[in-house]
Amino acid sequence: MTDTAFQGFARSATQPAANFTLAHDARTDWRPAPIDPSWVLDGTPRADYIPLASGHDGYSSVSLWRCTEGRFRWTFGWEETVHILKGEVEVTDAAGNEGILRAGSVALFQGGTTAIWNVVEPVEKMAVCRRAMSPRLSRLIRFARRPWVLALTALAAFGERLMVLEPLLA
Repeated sequence: MTDTAFQGFARSATQPAANFTLAHDARTDWRPAPIDPSWVLDGTPRADYIPLASGHDGYSSVSLWRCTEGRFRWTFGWEETVHILKGEVEVTDAAGNEGILRAGSVALFQGGTTAIWNVVEPVEKMAVCRRAMSPRLSRLIRFARRPWVLALTALAAFGERLMVLEPLLA
C-alpha cells in the first residue's frame, strides 16, 4: 500500500473506523505532556504525546510519546507496555534493577510502580496502557473462565430446564 493510500485510510482517535483505528507514523499533532518538575532529577526533559486510540470501556489506550534527554522519576498510573520506536533510555526500577531500552525494545511496567528514566538519546515510544482491575474482580473472572465452571454452569442451566418440563411430563 502506498503512503498516500495509507493516509487516505488514516483516522484520528476521535474518528474511529467501524472496528479499528489507524494512525500514520508521520503525524505532527504532538501535544505537550509536561513531566512533573518534582520528578526531574537531571537536565530539562521535555515530553509530548499523541493519543491514538482508546477502548470503548475506558480501560485501555494507545498513544505515541516522545521525550528529550534528561533523567526523571516516573510513576506509572496504569499498566503500560511500551515499544521503543527511536532513541535510547536507561531504566532503573525501585529495586535497583537496570535495563536499556532501544529502538525495537518492548517492556511492561506494572501500574503503581516507579522507575527512573535516563533518556540518553531522544526517545519515542508507542505506549499501550491498561487500567488494572481490582485483584478480587480479576480472580473472579479467572475462576469463571475455567472449563469446569463453564461445564457446571451449563449443566445447572440444563437441569433448570428439565425441572420446568417435569410437570408437563408427569
